[in-house]
Amino acid sequence: MDAQFDLVYSISVFTHLPEAMQFAWLDELARVCAPGGILIASTHGESLLPGEAVAEGRAELARRGFFYLKGTGTPGLPDFYQTAFHLDSYVRAHWTRHFRLLATLARGMNNHQDAYVLERVSSPRAIG
Repeated sequence: MDAQFDLVYSISVFTHLPEAMQFAWLDELARVCAPGGILIASTHGESLLPGEAVAEGRAELARRGFFYLKGTGTPGLPDFYQTAFHLDSYVRAHWTRHFRLLATLARGMNNHQDAYVLERVSSPRAIG
């Protein structure tokens, strides 16, 4: 059902999704979150980008604010389950269609993943 939850949390989900799937999940979370409801979601910030990441990956993260690092995968998990990295500027620009950013907590999840606190807005804004 639509708009049923006042609080939704998504910990260590967006840290593993390709970009298109991330946007699909944001749309779904917006659908189930009531207007004025809160979404708490986590990401891997730049500080968690592994040292072995290729220079092109670091450049893409700097340029786009998002980098999806494809590796060998994890046994038992789907192939798309890789590692995604987000800059704060990317989250502010791309996650605010259905949500208003209330707070950013760098390494706010167990001193590891960045945490974002967002409020569901009643009508989406255009992203362009």
